[in-house]
Amino acid sequence: MRGRQRKPTPTKISHGTFRKDRANPNEPQPDAPEKLDPPAWLDDYGRECWDAHVPTLAKLGLLTSLDLFLFSAICERWSIYRRAVDDLKGGLTHTTDANGECGKPQVAIAKAAFDSFRQGLEQFGCSPASRGKVTATRPPDDDPVAKYFFDGKQKNGSARFLA
Repeated sequence: MRGRQRKPTPTKISHGTFRKDRANPNEPQPDAPEKLDPPAWLDDYGRECWDAHVPTLAKLGLLTSLDLFLFSAICERWSIYRRAVDDLKGGLTHTTDANGECGKPQVAIAKAAFDSFRQGLEQFGCSPASRGKVTATRPPDDDPVAKYFFDGKQKNGSARFLA
């Protein structure tokens, strides 16, 4: 596909650029994931990433049932990065008979895996720069103003501030 990457509808809404006349009326609205267990094929490093990010993303409503495979691939990229970095603990170079001292291939593997990992996390708003582009909403029952003023009954918009 040529041109700029299309913005998701929630991003357009959060930026204030959403226009109903240009929106897809049949856009799928995936549900929240039922189970947050990591896939069985993830190794320890991948599960470390999964356990660190998935509960928070699900709580913020940024992770849907359709995103689980994408996020598991992001966790796999973290695993590849960590394994490459573990192999580099002995040094960044090695000596060969043909070329003398040269860089280990794990350096390029670690760089590529981390770049892919970072780009994946940015889609979920997990970097300081991308966090400002994502709007996460709390569930209505967590609204302390509604609990205090309206006995837990949520009112939308400015109606919640009017008696």
